[in-house]
Amino acid sequence: CVLNIVTGVFVENANAITRSDADNMVMEELFARERWMEEMRAVFELADKDGTGALNLEEFSAYVQDVRVQAYFRKIGLNVEKDNARALFSLIDLDNNGVIDLEEFVEGCAQFVGNARQLDIARLRRDNQQIARQLKDLQYVLTGVAPSFRTRQGRTSTLTASRASLCSFRSENTGAQ
Repeated sequence: CVLNIVTGVFVENANAITRSDADNMVMEELFARERWMEEMRAVFELADKDGTGALNLEEFSAYVQDVRVQAYFRKIGLNVEKDNARALFSLIDLDNNGVIDLEEFVEGCAQFVGNARQLDIARLRRDNQQIARQLKDLQYVLTGVAPSFRTRQGRTSTLTASRASLCSFRSENTGAQ
């Protein structure tokens, strides 16, 4: 009887410690994320030489010319070189307005660091399958249907048929009238 009570207390304490460890892990993850966000905010502010709260391509490119900045980006998982600054800028510029604000900078950089998540991989796979189907449909429209259109003179017109097929394809896939 006493042994059952001691075992019960031991098990209850072990469960409490496990719950506490899980809570600590969550708190550590949140703290690490907040620390990363602060680091990115500091990086952004250093790059924003004119203090406008936004980076244009010239500011961003000039900032990533510094090898110390490139080393910092590599440390956080981004391979930023002076040669790919323009490409990275365009990927981070989420609203395509030619400038990056702090929110875009942090959100854009967060997309490129860390391990690829299974959700991201699944989304890419689905998008690739959808694009492949659309390309196959377009190929069918341009090669299979186009020769069957006839002009008023009764001759096959590939250009006219291709235009008609493409218009038909667009309306089917975009919902256009």
